[in-house]
Amino acid sequence: MLAARFGESIGVNTEPYSIVLETPRGLGVSDVVRVIKETDVSTLHQLMRLIVRNSSDLRWQFVHVAKKFGAVRKDADYKMLNVSKLVDVFEYSPMFEEAIAKTLWENMDVEGTATVLKRIQEGAIELVTGKLSPMGFEAIGERRHIVQPQRADKTVLIALSDRLQAEEIVMVCMNCRSQRKGKVANLPERISCSKCGGVVIAAIQPYVKKDLKILKKGTASEEDRKTLKRIYKNANLVTAHGKKAVMALVGRGVGVDTAARILARCHMEEYEFLRDLLAAEITYARTKRFWD
Repeated sequence: MLAARFGESIGVNTEPYSIVLETPRGLGVSDVVRVIKETDVSTLHQLMRLIVRNSSDLRWQFVHVAKKFGAVRKDADYKMLNVSKLVDVFEYSPMFEEAIAKTLWENMDVEGTATVLKRIQEGAIELVTGKLSPMGFEAIGERRHIVQPQRADKTVLIALSDRLQAEEIVMVCMNCRSQRKGKVANLPERISCSKCGGVVIAAIQPYVKKDLKILKKGTASEEDRKTLKRIYKNANLVTAHGKKAVMALVGRGVGVDTAARILARCHMEEYEFLRDLLAAEITYARTKRFWD
């Protein structure tokens, strides 16, 4: 539930006398206590069905169920299987539902957890926070498995933002054709030409020398005219969305059309925008061999 609520991966290790959570920076004891006290016990079973989908327990169980259903060879090695792909393919199948049911039944005590949560919330069990106990020290050294959120970690998105901000970019005024090179991080939110005041500014990556050459010397062929049209579309995105458009355009494999689709979506916060960008980069990385 912590992973789902905060969008972070949580390291988990359970023993008969302890449950150890390894949380990312910024997520503390008070957050854990709040989740325990605020979780609606009546919805716990349904919550666990959703959360368990991203657990390593389910993936291990799913392979065994898939073998019984005949979707995977009985002698298949778990380590050699692309379990993530299998889960994606069979996610809404009876086989997947069976794997969830077996995971909840064999690996988790949902009813017992509901009882404990209810007693804590009613005050029958006191929840006390304090320093790490000797038993806790012993438990920390054990192995853990990771419960992953359904979406990318905030730490991953922050790293993506830092990389995009560090990219070098050439800003070209489509009015006076003046150029200015610098890092994305140094750009203002709304971009204009420092020379003529124009606001139609294209964001060209320095290594795309062909685009820069066309802007300097003009079009000489039909292909050049198509390129110039794409550059103007680039500039229109920057005019409409400012620095946000530049961040999209410097993404790996994110062309003008993909950037336009991402920017057209409603993003309530920056992380949503970054998730869309990350998804586009992953798609490009997965399909790159077909384009090269």
